[in-house]
Amino acid sequence: METRYTGTASLPVLAATAILLTACASTTPDGGVPLPPIEPIPDIGEELASARKEIGILEQERSRLEKSLKKSRERNRELKLELLDRTALVHQLEAEKERAIEAVVQAKARLRSRQSKAETVANLAEMKLALQQAAEESSGSNSEQALSQARDLLDMAEQTLNEENLEGASYLMSQARELIGSARNQGTSTTGHRQGEILFPVAFGLTVRRKGNVRLKPGLQSEVLFQLNAGDDVLVLGRRGHWLHVRTADNRTGWMHFNLLDDPS
Repeated sequence: METRYTGTASLPVLAATAILLTACASTTPDGGVPLPPIEPIPDIGEELASARKEIGILEQERSRLEKSLKKSRERNRELKLELLDRTALVHQLEAEKERAIEAVVQAKARLRSRQSKAETVANLAEMKLALQQAAEESSGSNSEQALSQARDLLDMAEQTLNEENLEGASYLMSQARELIGSARNQGTSTTGHRQGEILFPVAFGLTVRRKGNVRLKPGLQSEVLFQLNAGDDVLVLGRRGHWLHVRTADNRTGWMHFNLLDDPS
């Protein structure tokens, strides 16, 4: 019996065939995953040309900067050499200035030496006269001892002056002046010499440690003459027990307890 296929019966077969063909078309020949489509390569010729141009400009700028740096280094070396020359000139001028100053000083020293010698001779004569007057006014063993030392110093000063040593003579005369003043103060003190007082042959200076009273006599019961503040300087003339006989810069005298004065340095 012969079988016939109608068009209606063949539609499922056609659909299946179409599906298979579509699946085959979406795979690679070796059955792998399909590759993405290849995009066209862009044209970078213009960008490359622009980059090369910019590189050329930078190379020119670098060359210019290298030349400028070289010139700067050369100028720096020139300035350093110039500075050395100027430094040497400054030292030369300073040396010439020092020599000129030394010459002026020597010239003035010669002139001053003539004047100073005359002044020193006159001062020595005055000191001898002051020593003679102090010897007539003062009395007591301590005053005589101070005046004797002053006399010896003036003799040494006269000898030193004859040797043209003006500075040494002036120093000896200043020491003699202090001794003469000390002898006079011991002989004419306004508070007077007290019994038991030890008179110092040479008065010396001390500084008031804290504010305190200066009394007429050595003792807490004595009358207060005045007060001195911390930092005031006094000349110590003598001592009685713990009390010091002092004289101020304005020639006032009195007695202070030793605790009110700084220790001798």
